[in-house]
This record gives sequence, structure tokens and C-alpha cells, in this order.
Amino acid sequence: MPAGTSLEANQKHITVALATQKAQLAVVVASCAVAAQLKAGILDATHLLLTCTLLMTAGYITCAALGGHLLGGSLVRGARQGALLVGGVACLSPMLRTLAATIATDSIIALSVALMTAHLFLHDYNFVNSVTDRLSGALALAAAVLASVLLSSTMPSELHVFAQVLFSLLSFMLSPFVRRYIRAASASCHVVTTAGLVCAAAWLLVPLSLSASSLFMACVFVLTFVCPALLVSIHKYKAKINGPWDEAVPHIPRHLHLPPVLA
Repeated sequence: MPAGTSLEANQKHITVALATQKAQLAVVVASCAVAAQLKAGILDATHLLLTCTLLMTAGYITCAALGGHLLGGSLVRGARQGALLVGGVACLSPMLRTLAATIATDSIIALSVALMTAHLFLHDYNFVNSVTDRLSGALALAAAVLASVLLSSTMPSELHVFAQVLFSLLSFMLSPFVRRYIRAASASCHVVTTAGLVCAAAWLLVPLSLSASSLFMACVFVLTFVCPALLVSIHKYKAKINGPWDEAVPHIPRHLHLPPVLA
């Protein structure tokens, strides 16, 4: 294979591998953007709940079609788990709204940003890439959920809290399974899905700040093109020794040799 073709193949492989990181970054940005739009009154809570219903249905169908089994093991059990999730969030919404009432909004935002950053560093990217069979990284999930709960305490009503927390739970708990099955089915579909998530996150940022949306797209550009090109360019400095090797022959000093046995 020509050297140029090999480098192009390596760059393509790295780009596909980095799609998981870009998708998770888009999920984090979208979750924060949705919370900001709810607080600012740009996004209606009822519309977000309808979106959550559609996303949950599409996620379960995707897992069933591509994964070969339903989440929860059966349709009844999956529906029960979904009902428990929705009901639990609905019951906790009044408490979550006043959870951080005595904390300044700036402190909540700063802590949420720190927790989301920790989530990105601790997230189990190997699960989506089918390297591991179970989703680990409980600390990463806890950081994302805690950040979502803190952001929900700034919402204007309990309905907004319910919609925001439910959307965050679907984003951080259900989406890794959906993206895992898409990645296993087709790498091209995985890249297309990642592109869709990135575009959706950037679109959600536009009403809030055009500069933030541009900065997010710049980060995605760096992850998509600059990082793979940099990794491929430094590949030539990799030290690799090839060739046949002689078997190791032990060397014993002469003064340690045993004397010959006398006949």
C-alpha cells in the first residue's frame, strides 16, 4: 500500500474514532443550551416534553432494531422502567426546583460547567465504540446528573424543571446505548449521527449567543481535522524496531563455572 494511502486510511480511522468524543461534547452542549433556553423563555417546556417523548420512542426503537433486543429485556419491562423514570422525575420536580434556592446563580453555573467538564473527561467512550460490553463511568454520569439538577433549580416553574431533567437523563443515560448500536451497525451512520448532533447543538446555541455557537463549531473543527492531521503527522517519529532477533544466550562468568566431574 502506498504511503499516502496508508496515511489517509489512518486519518480516516482517527476521524471515525473521534466521532464518539464529538458526539458526547454535542450532547453536553445541547443539554446546557436547552436549560439556558428554558430559563430565558425561548423554549417552551411543553414542546420540550413532546421532544423527549419522541426521542425516547426513537431510542427504544433504534435499540430494538439494531441491537436485537429491547432495553429492559422486554416491552413490558422497558415500558415499566420508562414510566418509573418519568414518574420519579415528575414527583421530584417540586423539590429540585428549590434545591439550590439559597445559592447564587453564578455559583450554580460555574459548578455546572465544572461538573460537565469532569463528565467529558470521565465518560466511558469505549462503550459506544463497542470496546467494552457494559457502560461504566458512574462518576461521569453522576457529574452530569448533578449538573443538570443544579441547572434545574434555576427554572421558573416545576414544569420547566421536569422537562429539563427528563431531557438531560435521556441525553446522558439513553443516548450512549443508541449511539453504541448505530456505531456497531455502520461507521458511516455513526459519523452522520455525530454530525447531526453537532448541528443540533450549534443550532440550539444560536438564539443564546452566536459567539458561543461559533466557538463550539471551532472546537468541533479542531477535533475533526486538526487533531487527526496532527496525530498522523507525528506518526513518522514513532520508534519501531523490526527484524529477526537472535535467541538470548545466557553469559556465565568463568569464575562461576562448575569444575568438571573427575572420573
